[in-house]
Amino acid sequence: MKKSLVLVPLLALTAFAFGVVNVNAQTQAFSDKVGYYTFDVEPSSNLIVSGLVTKKEFQGTIEAPTAGGSVTTITLSSGSLTAGALDENGDVPCAYVELTEAGASQGLVVDIKSNTATTVTLHMTDAQASAAGLSVDDSICIRKHVTLGSLFESAQTGTPPNVLAPGQDFIAMFDESGNQILFKLVSIGGTDVQWQTFAGSVDADDTVVYPGQGFVFVASVAKSLRIGGESVSHVKDTATRVPVFGAGINLTGQINPLNGSSSTVDATNLAAGGGLNNGDIIVTYDNDGSSFSQTGAYQVSGGNFNAIFGPGTIDFTESFVVVPSGGTDVSILLPPGF
Repeated sequence: MKKSLVLVPLLALTAFAFGVVNVNAQTQAFSDKVGYYTFDVEPSSNLIVSGLVTKKEFQGTIEAPTAGGSVTTITLSSGSLTAGALDENGDVPCAYVELTEAGASQGLVVDIKSNTATTVTLHMTDAQASAAGLSVDDSICIRKHVTLGSLFESAQTGTPPNVLAPGQDFIAMFDESGNQILFKLVSIGGTDVQWQTFAGSVDADDTVVYPGQGFVFVASVAKSLRIGGESVSHVKDTATRVPVFGAGINLTGQINPLNGSSSTVDATNLAAGGGLNNGDIIVTYDNDGSSFSQTGAYQVSGGNFNAIFGPGTIDFTESFVVVPSGGTDVSILLPPGF
């Protein structure tokens, strides 16, 4: 599926001295649109998972999936898209289809290669489509991707120090093989800023931040930083399937910035519903804005999580790390953002 299962949440814990993120909601959600929220960044390395996504470009069902070897094309049941509006830019995906149908593939995110007014071609092979159980009448939604540029667009304005700081703010991501990818924030004239790769200083504003994907934000000073806003202003109202790669330690966390009543889930649900294997471990970390310490550790056994220490629930105001056993790629299913 090309990049559809490559959410780059891998994190080598020895790479940084970690801080934490304290999410402070600035508004209440009566629909899925909240604008933006703020989180307190420590003057060190902070673990962040975006709580917001873009609006839905389409919501409905699949009328017909068509196998095409290395790609799969689906016909939409209703409505229409602007032809080419969701086409990838070179090899960078612009949008994704999310499978919202209840089942083993619920929450799966698949990158879009191209689109017409009524069809969408996915980076999904015949075998992958079959394994996902893609079929007629499956419910889906389509969204444009969140990127580094769009995720922090609102953070470009405000009163210092509570804004992005060129030359002082950095981001680290990790790919499915455990490779570290570093980004720096630079000024490109006036008040305009841009995320660039450390290697070669290439424009990286269009780097995709997938739903449920964790990354490291490195700040030089404490600040209350805006996340979301502009196009990234919607709480995700569907479950999210986050891949867990056997090559490393995987960072993910809460997708509910408002910390509502659904922000806590029983740990056993992640084991039974997420496809984790015996021996896989989840380690939770606090988000109190002052220290980065473990609050619980849970190991899968017989389809359930046994608490090594900590409570029997995982608080989705916390970030957590998933450690797969035996180098096997698996996934977890996070609840909706409401």
